[in-house]
Amino acid sequence: MAGDPRHLFFGDYLEVQLDKKTRNSQAHSILRLLFSLASLVTLTFVLNKPFKQFPSLGGLLNPFTGVWRPSANTHFSNLMLIGLDAPVEVTISSDRVKHVFASNDHDLYFIQGYLEAMDRLWQMDFLARVASGRLSEIVGRRGLEQDLLFLNFGIPDAAQDSLDLAIRDAQTKLALDSFAEGVNAYIENLKTEDLPFEFKLLGYLPEKWTPLRTILLTKLMALQLSGRSLDLPRTRSRQRLNDSDFNDLFPLQFDYQDSIIPPGASQVGIRAIQSPEKLYRAHLDFDIPRPQPHPGNGSNNWAVSGKLSSTGFPILANDIHLDYSLPSIFYEIQLTSPKQNVYGVTFPGVPGITVG
Repeated sequence: MAGDPRHLFFGDYLEVQLDKKTRNSQAHSILRLLFSLASLVTLTFVLNKPFKQFPSLGGLLNPFTGVWRPSANTHFSNLMLIGLDAPVEVTISSDRVKHVFASNDHDLYFIQGYLEAMDRLWQMDFLARVASGRLSEIVGRRGLEQDLLFLNFGIPDAAQDSLDLAIRDAQTKLALDSFAEGVNAYIENLKTEDLPFEFKLLGYLPEKWTPLRTILLTKLMALQLSGRSLDLPRTRSRQRLNDSDFNDLFPLQFDYQDSIIPPGASQVGIRAIQSPEKLYRAHLDFDIPRPQPHPGNGSNNWAVSGKLSSTGFPILANDIHLDYSLPSIFYEIQLTSPKQNVYGVTFPGVPGITVG
């Protein structure tokens, strides 16, 4: 039956069907490949595209540089870095406090900057940006109102004026410059994968440290402690009271207060305040859109005579009233050189010891 035309027709039919099936399978494979490539391109684009103030998801999940890679925090007993004049010994106590022993003050402040950057780099960089009115560069439009507030206060200009005055003192200039060198030494040696978690989460890199950034941090603290404005409520009260009642309720100076400047002593640097060329009158129904410092913020200070202490030496005591924060507002450290031996706390980003 080999010559049976029905047999030939059936065989040709099977061959045609198998050929169609093969072509369809190839077409499906090509479509699947194209779909996979398109999905890969789309996924790559989505993972590497920042969303508003958040960094790209791909960067966060990167197994080599992402958030789950722990930040570098090297512990050591001694240290020698480029920029130091001599080796510096650093010991770490059981409570993780650093104790620095240097042969000169330049190296002392250099290592202090290095250590503070190692432990608190993001806190230092972030707060310096806040004080300079540049928060929106990191978080987008939600930070704009805060930036305008600090710029309107003139915090950056005030910091520059204070820096110009501070560096006239040789020891202060040495501390500021050496500290900045130490911070930058740490930043320059910091690999992207070892960045602190917060930089990865917000998707930005730390900036070079400068003495101006240190002064900005001190201005930020000053604002948090004393940036209180009573002008508007006092003005409203003044319009409803006569002079006598108002002065009784809101005296310029209370009777029980004593000036730290003795009577008759010269007051250096006091300048006469000139009246402005044009007066500005605010609307009394205007509400100042800014937070007020906590009324309990501040400090108590007192001195104990050496005649009343067990050692015979005087004691200067300080009781700090500040809000809790995370990271902590203070950085504990000991600094020792031939000229000083101090132990206490400082604000991260500020050389020396603030309280100790």
